[in-house]
Amino acid sequence: MNKTLLTLGEIQAIHQAGRLDEAKHACEAYLASHPKDAYALHFYGILQAEAGNDGQARQVLEEAVALQPDEPSFKLHLANICKAFGDDVEAIQMLTALCDQHPDFAPAYNNLGTLYDAAKDYSKAINAYKIAINLQSNYLDAYYNLGLALNKANQMEGAMHAYEALLALAPKHAGGRFQTGLLWMKQRKFQEAMTAFAQLEADYPFHFETQANLAACALQLGQLTQAKAHYLKALDIKPEDAETHYNLGVINMHQGFFKEAIRFYQRALAIHPDLFEAHNNLGIVYMSLRDTQSALIHFRAALRAQPDQVAVRHTIQVLTGEKNVTSSPPEYICSLFDAYAANYDAHLVKSLNYQVPARLYQLLVETVADPVPVWEVLDMGCGTGLCGERFRPYARQLTGVDLSEKMLAIAAQKNCYDVLIKAEVLAYLQAQASHYDLVVAGDVLVYFGALEALFAAVSAVLKPHGWFLFNVECGKDKPFAITETGRFTHTLAYLERLAATHRFSFERHAVEILRTQDQAATSGHLCLLRAKMS
Repeated sequence: MNKTLLTLGEIQAIHQAGRLDEAKHACEAYLASHPKDAYALHFYGILQAEAGNDGQARQVLEEAVALQPDEPSFKLHLANICKAFGDDVEAIQMLTALCDQHPDFAPAYNNLGTLYDAAKDYSKAINAYKIAINLQSNYLDAYYNLGLALNKANQMEGAMHAYEALLALAPKHAGGRFQTGLLWMKQRKFQEAMTAFAQLEADYPFHFETQANLAACALQLGQLTQAKAHYLKALDIKPEDAETHYNLGVINMHQGFFKEAIRFYQRALAIHPDLFEAHNNLGIVYMSLRDTQSALIHFRAALRAQPDQVAVRHTIQVLTGEKNVTSSPPEYICSLFDAYAANYDAHLVKSLNYQVPARLYQLLVETVADPVPVWEVLDMGCGTGLCGERFRPYARQLTGVDLSEKMLAIAAQKNCYDVLIKAEVLAYLQAQASHYDLVVAGDVLVYFGALEALFAAVSAVLKPHGWFLFNVECGKDKPFAITETGRFTHTLAYLERLAATHRFSFERHAVEILRTQDQAATSGHLCLLRAKMS
C-alpha cells in the first residue's frame, strides 16, 4: 500500500521545523507525481541550495522559471544561485531585467544592491537599497544593507541614519545594534560604542565579538580593569583566540603584572607561533625583568617573523653589546615612545625623579635675563611637552617636533605649543628655512651617538647669538658609547670639540644627577651653547 502523499504546504512545514533531509525526500516524492509543478520545483531548488547542491539547485530553478516566467521570486532565487556560482555579471543582468519587468518588486532591488556592494560599486548599491526601501518601508534587510554600504562609502552620518531607522522598526535587531556600535568605534566615540554593545550584551551575553568590542572600547577609554573583564569573558566563549590572549597580555603588561602578561603572551604564541607582536612584547617584558637572555630569544623570534623591523634589530644590537652603533634609528625611537607615551610623565617624574626640564630651565635663567615672551623657540624631541611647559615664558612662538604621534597627542593637551610637528628631528632641522632664538633638546641627544650632523643642523637654524640648550649622559673614554639601556653617553671633550667646529661658545656647563634608574643615580652634562656671529 502506498504512503499518503504530503501536500506542498505540509512539506514546507517540515522544512520550517528544521528537518531539511525529510523535506527534501518528501518534495522528491511530490515531484514524482507533479513534475511540472513550478512552485514545487522552485521549493525543491531552494532545498538543494540549502543542502549545498548549487548545481542541482540551478538546474531545478531554471526549470521553474521556464514553466512560470512571470513569477519574480523564481528569478530572484535563480540569480542568487548564479551569485553562489560566482557568475555575478549574469546575476546582475538577471536582477536588472527583473527590476525592469517588475519595478515594484523590492527584493530584486535589495539583492541587486548586494551584488553592486560586492563589486565595491557603492553608489549603485546605495541607490538600489533606497529604491527597495521606498517600495517597502519596513524592509529590515534593505535598511541593514544600506547602512553597510554607506559605511563602506565613508558616509558615516547616512549609515547611522539607516541603522536608526532600522532600530526604530525593530529595536532588538541584533545586527543593527552591532553595526551601530562598530560605527561609533570607527568615529572614535568609544563611550557611545560601549553603550550600544552593552545593550546587545544584555540579550546576547555569549556573543564573542560583542565582548571583544566592549573590551576594545574600554581599552581606548583607559578602563583597563573593565577591558580585562570583557576579554576574559570573550576567552570563555572562544578559548583559542590568539588575539584575545595577546590583548590580555598587553593589559597586564601596562598594569605591571608581568607574570600574568608572560602567561597570556605565551598562550597566544602556542596558538600562533609567529605572532610578531607577542614575541616583541615578551622581549620588552623580559627586558623590564632584567632577563636579557629570554628577551633576546623573543626579539630574535620577532625579527624572524618580520625581518624588516629596524627597531627590533636595534634592540638586539643594544642587548648584545654591539659596539659599532652610532645612533638610534627613528623606527626604534618612535616604537619606544609610542609604547611609553601613556605613562611617560608619571614614570619619569614620580619613579625616576626626573630633573632635566627643570635644570635646563634653571641654567638658562641663571645666564639670560628673566623670561620675556619674545623668542622663536624650538623644542626638539618635545615628547609629552615637559620642556615646553617650562620654556613657554620665553616664547613668542613655541614649536614642538617629535617622532611619536602618541607623545605629540599628550603634548597637545597641555596647550603650551603654537605648533606641533611629527618628524624626525635631524630631518626637520635640515629642511628648515626658519631661524630660532633658542633650540632646546631635553633628553634627545642621548639617542644619538655621533653628533656632528646634529650640531651642524642646529647651528644652521639658530639666529646669530642664538642659544642651544641640551643634556647628555656622562661618558668616560670614548667620545660616545651606547649603553645597555639603549641610550648613548658622551664625553665633555667631544662636546667641546663639536662646539668649536660648529662655531658655538660654551656659555654654561654643569654635571648633575638627572634621574634615578634601578636605584642608581644617572649623571649628565647640562650644556648651554651660544651661536657665534657668522
